[in-house]
Amino acid sequence: MRWVRWLAGAAFLVCLALSVWLGLSVQSLKFNREIDPGAVLAAIATVFSTATTLVLVYWVNYLFVTQSASRKAETEILLDVARDVKKALAELRASAEFCRTSHKLTPGEQQRLLETERELSNSVLSLDMALQLCPEPGITLEKLKDARGALKDALEDSPFPGPYDSASTRLIRSAFRQFANELIAMMLLIARR
Repeated sequence: MRWVRWLAGAAFLVCLALSVWLGLSVQSLKFNREIDPGAVLAAIATVFSTATTLVLVYWVNYLFVTQSASRKAETEILLDVARDVKKALAELRASAEFCRTSHKLTPGEQQRLLETERELSNSVLSLDMALQLCPEPGITLEKLKDARGALKDALEDSPFPGPYDSASTRLIRSAFRQFANELIAMMLLIARR
């Protein structure tokens, strides 16, 4: 979109240069009793050219502002949905704190863990739907979905519902870190669009 700004700036400078040239041309004319038809036609052409350039500059600026505003709104919506994913991840992380080596998860802890994991899955699905409605080349959810699958497996596979050994807790922490890294990368890609 930067090229549109450069184009609008260049058109403005051309318009300004033509206006200055027209002003100098009119001042240098000496009004005699005779009217030079060539000078009159040149002045009319210059005025027409300047008016056309002004209309073009206004039109390009209008298109840029309109497109820029809608793109910014789409970006904000996508970032809001991505923030919901981040919030669901934080809730799941809080639920996963019960996955310790010392005890087996209670039925309430199991239910909370499964519910918050489901909430994370739903928020990733919402982000996927939002990206389908606002398509952007280069932004895909494949890595994020893979990281979500690895996180789900780490939380819900053996030794679920516990007790967890140290290898399992390391795997859970690693899966959380991988998902968070993929989410941050996704949010940065969205913000740079």
